[in-house]
Amino acid sequence: MAVEVDVLHQHVENHPGNGDILHRFSRLYVRHERNVIVVAESVVQLSFLDTRQRQKLIDREEGIGKLLDPEHLGLLEKSDIAIVCVRAPLTLHTDLDWAISRHFALKFNGVQCAEIREFVNNESLERA
Repeated sequence: MAVEVDVLHQHVENHPGNGDILHRFSRLYVRHERNVIVVAESVVQLSFLDTRQRQKLIDREEGIGKLLDPEHLGLLEKSDIAIVCVRAPLTLHTDLDWAISRHFALKFNGVQCAEIREFVNNESLERA
């Protein structure tokens, strides 16, 4: 079963010393966009990407994972920052009012290139 990604909104900000940063809010779903499994907030350091990769990410053609490790060779590493119980975001489309938030750093060849915060709960996982 294929997981689809819907970018809800995104914007680019310039941070002194860090360059351009992409802030993206997405939902991952199966079969129908109301069958949301995960809601994610991503912060990607665009200066880490080459021009072609940067444009594909901004144009929503590919996500950061597919850009940096398209063959799933294990080039990306997730390093947990925090895992907490939070109020479920409305975009998760569940009757439950809580969710687990996993905040992690995404590293490519040992260098941090993004931070991602995922929101999920039992009801959303049952959809998968």
